Amino acid sequence: WLCFKVGILDPRQERTAEEVVQILQSFLDGTAGPYDFDDFTSIPIKDARLDNIRQRLAQLADKYPAWNTTEAFPVEGTAVLQELINEAKSAGR
Repeated sequence: WLCFKVGILDPRQERTAEEVVQILQSFLDGTAGPYDFDDFTSIPIKDARLDNIRQRLAQLADKYPAWNTTEAFPVEGTAVLQELINEAKSAGR
């Protein structure tokens, strides 16, 4: 606990905007692995802009509880997911 408190061990991970785009795209087109969604949404990202996208993806997925994360994202939510992808692309510029 003390290591986290003083910043020695930071529980947040480094991710580039390109990595986030690739991950989000895999959810959009159904090519994500069985643990990719949990891995992505459960570990905070150091970059606040990308972490906000991570959090919003988790909230978006809550709207589709029947979604199997290894299948393409539900059509009703693809426009919002595409917005998150575009936002992640912009964060990388």
